[in-house]
Amino acid sequence: MARPLLALVALDRAGLPDTDETLRVLDEIWPAAPRATDVKVTDDVITFRLDGHTAAISLQPEPIPRGDLEGPCAAAWYWPEAAAAVQGHQAHLVVGVLPVRPLDRIEIAMLLTRVVAAVARAAGAAAIYWTPGRLVHSPGAFLDYARQMTREHLPLYLWIDFGVGRDADGSYSLATSGMEALGQMEIEIAASRDHPRRLLDRLFNIAHYVLDKGLVLKPGETIGMSDEERIPIEHAPSFRDATMTVVRLEMP
Repeated sequence: MARPLLALVALDRAGLPDTDETLRVLDEIWPAAPRATDVKVTDDVITFRLDGHTAAISLQPEPIPRGDLEGPCAAAWYWPEAAAAVQGHQAHLVVGVLPVRPLDRIEIAMLLTRVVAAVARAAGAAAIYWTPGRLVHSPGAFLDYARQMTREHLPLYLWIDFGVGRDADGSYSLATSGMEALGQMEIEIAASRDHPRRLLDRLFNIAHYVLDKGLVLKPGETIGMSDEERIPIEHAPSFRDATMTVVRLEMP
């Protein structure tokens, strides 16, 4: 069974968000979506039904462990203030969605993204930690991406870490973290001489295409974003974790 998708919302002060404000934000940002029902509130938990599924928000009166955040904050090139933003936080919320009927992982991630965005805004959050991809986000940027989210335009930068590293010989290697939580194998590119920005764009587009279409990338086959492009596919041990098998794309 796949692990549940969870996000953590860092708070400068312990406390659940105002329930009415959270639901108001949900309705304001996604007015065409079904409204929350069956709302229940205790001292440290809020639950409600959203599109028939159960959303849960649980207060944890202690910070997110520093060891969980150090790496993601250091890697957050898109948010240089990440480490400073979480440094003094005092508590956090655990946010999850429990499906009551079969859903694919993309649909669950989209529901969770909506709830997290509303919770973070209502709570005046310090930061958001998307645990499957080990990504730390600014609440404002998270909300901006979430507003634009559709099934055809998935907010992969909220869900997946596209790690870029420079090798000793000057080439570049890229690896995803977070694809597995969405039901796909992680994808890596090793020792490419292409420009890192171009590699990142190509990997993003391939990851989006794979998730959108539910493709299984099989060894010995090829993939491309045009009729002319043929990128060879293999399955290989990850260069990040040799115990894990990943999709390796050959992009010289």
